[in-house]
Amino acid sequence: MFVTSANVNVALGITIQAEDSQRNEFSMMLIHREAGAETLSTGTTCLRYDMYVMGVLGIRSGVRVKVTFGLFSTKLAGIGLQVEGGVYAKLYGYFYYTYSWEKGKGTESYAKGAFLLDV
Repeated sequence: MFVTSANVNVALGITIQAEDSQRNEFSMMLIHREAGAETLSTGTTCLRYDMYVMGVLGIRSGVRVKVTFGLFSTKLAGIGLQVEGGVYAKLYGYFYYTYSWEKGKGTESYAKGAFLLDV
């Protein structure tokens, strides 16, 4: 019998962080009968993005031979031997990417990863 099977085990993660700090001021002058509001930026404005992918992708294809012996019926109970032969390929790996931006400092980004192909 000809068989083909796949093994897919992949994890994916994404993190996004954005920060912008502001301060709101409200003032009332009771004697002069005036009121006002003002918004001030107090902190750093920044953005950070992280992403990763890791896992295994595999495929195999080949021939399966199965021989089973039973006393009365092989569906009820039996003893057998199963052998598979063929080709396979597996890709193991990971990839990580990060990007960060901060107001006044500029941007930074880097990526790293590794892959292994097994045939």
